[in-house]
Amino acid sequence: LEVGFSFGMSTCHLLVAHEITGGLEHVAIDPFQMSEFYQGTGLINVTHSGLLSRLTWVKELSNIALPRMYANGEKFDLCFVDGSHIFTDIIMDAYFCMLMLPEGGKLILDDCWLPAVRTVRSILVSNCGFSDEPDPSAPNLALLTKSGPGRLDWTDFERQWTPFQVG
Repeated sequence: LEVGFSFGMSTCHLLVAHEITGGLEHVAIDPFQMSEFYQGTGLINVTHSGLLSRLTWVKELSNIALPRMYANGEKFDLCFVDGSHIFTDIIMDAYFCMLMLPEGGKLILDDCWLPAVRTVRSILVSNCGFSDEPDPSAPNLALLTKSGPGRLDWTDFERQWTPFQVG
């Protein structure tokens, strides 16, 4: 699963990996592929790669597509998040990807130079049962493995937040 399609470079690499490993389809979520800016460049690149038949392009915002995919019981072994670079969007994308990954599944966050991405990475590792596998050759990527269910429960709210006091 890939959130963000753009020019299709990551998509083409992931499709080649599917081809080599015998993987099934690759799902890419991006409603802006046919926008004036991208003009279908990602689809053109995937078509030229000869792997368009392995691609399922979801033309919706991720905040609509991911909850629906989760509700439908979809599962993925690898999720690559490279869509919006706004914190609330990244955490939402990562959250739904987390729900659809099995233990041992991989979550890759792109653009780790951005503070919002680094914050999401930190939350996933410290609270959500992910381990970090830094790769010095790819400092812009966070390669995370879902290693368990995480450690937060409803009582953590009381330990982490000071109650609002009136007066």
